[in-house]
Amino acid sequence: MLALLAALALAPPPEPTASDRPDVTNGTLTVPTGAWQAEVGVDAELAQRRSDSAPVALESTLRVGIHERAELRLLEGDLLEWITAAQDRHGTYIGGRTLRASTRAVDNVPLLEFSSKLRLRDDNVARHVPALGLQPSIALRPPGRAYRGLPVVGIVFIVSQPFGKLVILDMNATARVDGNLALRRVLSGYVSGSLGVQVHPRVLLYTEIVGVLAFASEEALILDGGLLVDVHHRVVFDLSARVAPVGALRAAGVIAGMTAMLADGRRFRRRRAADSFADDGDEWGR
Repeated sequence: MLALLAALALAPPPEPTASDRPDVTNGTLTVPTGAWQAEVGVDAELAQRRSDSAPVALESTLRVGIHERAELRLLEGDLLEWITAAQDRHGTYIGGRTLRASTRAVDNVPLLEFSSKLRLRDDNVARHVPALGLQPSIALRPPGRAYRGLPVVGIVFIVSQPFGKLVILDMNATARVDGNLALRRVLSGYVSGSLGVQVHPRVLLYTEIVGVLAFASEEALILDGGLLVDVHHRVVFDLSARVAPVGALRAAGVIAGMTAMLADGRRFRRRRAADSFADDGDEWGR
């Protein structure tokens, strides 16, 4: 027991919080076991749109660590817009076509997503071996007569390729199936790449390109870039800009947000380690 307490007392400080904001491309990193991490942001977009379509999205994600290689991702999307759209019983939300570059939805109908991220393999920086991950998801459209009530299912294949300790390239390939849409629009997805450079121990710069693969009139190319600032080992601020120069919709936007680790899970892991130690002691006693 004394050895266990000494090990816990000498444990290194927690690692800085790793955020999946503000780019679309996710990396393979997951939050620690037992940790709860909130990611929120405001996405203001300038584009041609219907008068009833809000120019600002309030994006959010709650990440919960359930294993050293797995996390749950809850309530991902614009919860406020989803609740508002749920009041649309006559289908006005699908009356126009406004691509929301801020989300992974192809059309303008908001989605509320639940997913898990699995880190299948860690990277090896010295040998330039990439980390691999998978992110299956299920998303819900707002209830209403405009939709068939079917979930939107998808999967993201994640590759994180390190180039030394300060540069990393995250790449995603995603497929989505939405049975609520016409047959020609059921299958969609995107491919993306985000290059991050650690220019300072507390500052990460990134640039990203996203290609939306969908029905011809909804395909798009999105470019964005910005920075993340680690102001505390539990808090990260981000600021970036985005432009969609190719596609049916020409758009530009500004994204600002924050990532906060609400609970780092250390107490949970200590308790689990203590229980495991006690169980081993009982087994040894027998």
